[in-house]
This record gives sequence, structure tokens and C-alpha cells, in this order.
Amino acid sequence: MIDSATGDANPYIYVNKFEKRQMGVTMSNEFNLEYEALLLNQSSRLISANINEFNDVLIELIQQALEFFDMDRLIIYPNSIILLNEGKSVSVSRSNIPILDKEKYKSGNYSDYLKLLRSKKSIQTFTRSQLEKSRIDALKMLHSEGGCWHGIIRLELFGKVWGAVSFLRFTDDQKEITEHSLNRFKLLCDTWLCYWQHANMSKGLQTNQDQADNQIENDKLMRLSKKQCAVLNLLAQGLTAKQCAEKLSSALER
Repeated sequence: MIDSATGDANPYIYVNKFEKRQMGVTMSNEFNLEYEALLLNQSSRLISANINEFNDVLIELIQQALEFFDMDRLIIYPNSIILLNEGKSVSVSRSNIPILDKEKYKSGNYSDYLKLLRSKKSIQTFTRSQLEKSRIDALKMLHSEGGCWHGIIRLELFGKVWGAVSFLRFTDDQKEITEHSLNRFKLLCDTWLCYWQHANMSKGLQTNQDQADNQIENDKLMRLSKKQCAVLNLLAQGLTAKQCAEKLSSALER
């Protein structure tokens, strides 16, 4: 490589460019390894999560992803105004970011926001300027809150649109998120959705089974004789079998 100042060959110019190229490859490899570790950890946590603690685990994992991809806030929601109004959504923010006030976004033409899911693009992003100039009230409101970059990823289950995950950044100094990184983020979102929906279904089945079990126990109690009910009542008071017998014997003698 020729030095433009002296006209002589300068190997350091080539070396510096090579080092920069190598540095870029190294950083990319480090990111790949970190993402793989994140994905494996999240999969392990989701698999082993107790059904009654699942929501807490899910929120913790979403917070991890927000930190990893340098996002400030997100919400996972269904493609249904009715279900959205019923609170069938999950919203998570980083520790220094205010939580999403969902009620604020139920005014105006917020239903037009859901229509964005009809786009052929599975991933849509909006700059600060696009948020400000949008005709959709929800996007303009994000700008008024201080949002400077917003994204929507459509989520599907069994070949049909289920809903989406929307995410937001509040500052411009964060590292740019590439399309490749957004696709990786989408993989996490798809995983969360599958486990979340399965957890909700399992809880519903568990509730139904508990109700059926309670009904069976109630039916059994209804078939007990008065004497058997009296014994159970005494046992519930902490009496021993011998004390129960003495009590029942005394009652019969009266």
C-alpha cells in the first residue's frame, strides 16, 4: 500500500485495515456466542418453569432480552381489540423506563394500529420523524412520550396471525439494530408466545381439574352418615381417635 504523503510503500496502512476487518469479525463472533448463550438459557428456564410461577419467569426473560438488544420497552398483544381490552397482553420495561400506560392508547383511532399487522412485512420499524408525522394516534402518542424508534414484529401461530410484539427506544444514542438482529429477536418472541399460550391453557385445565376434584370430594361428603360427619368434625378439631370415641360414646349415653 502506498503512503499518499511520501509515495513510499506503507505496510501499516494495510495492517490497520486488516486489523479493523478482523476486529469486526471478532465482535460478530462474540455477539453470536452471546446470543446462543442467551437462547439456550431462556429455553432452559422456560422448560423448567413451574406453571404457577411462569408469568414471573417470562417477565424476567423479556427483561434480559431488552438489555441484550438495547430496547427500552415492549408489549406482546393479540390481534383482537376485545382480547386486548380484556388485558390479554404482557408489557415489560427496563428498570429505568416507565411502564406502559395501556389505557392512554385506547383513545382515538387506536384500532388502526392493529391494522398494521396486515402488512406483508413481518417486521416494521418507525423513526422519530415517522412517529411524529403518522396519522395513527398510537404512533403519534409514542412520539409525544419521547419515543424515537419503534418496531412491530408480527407473531403467528399455526399459520395464522396471532398478534404482535411492539418495542420502543427513547434515545438516539443506542446502537443500531440490524435486520439480522431483529430476526433473532423475533425467534425469542416466537418462543415466548408458544410457552405463554401453553401455560395459559395448562392453567385453565388445572383449574377445571381442581374444580372437578372438589366436586367429587363434596359428593363423597354428602354421602357420609351423621356419625361419620361427627367423627370428621372431631378429627378436624385435633382430637385423637381415642378421644373421638370417648366423645361419641358420651353423646350416645345422653
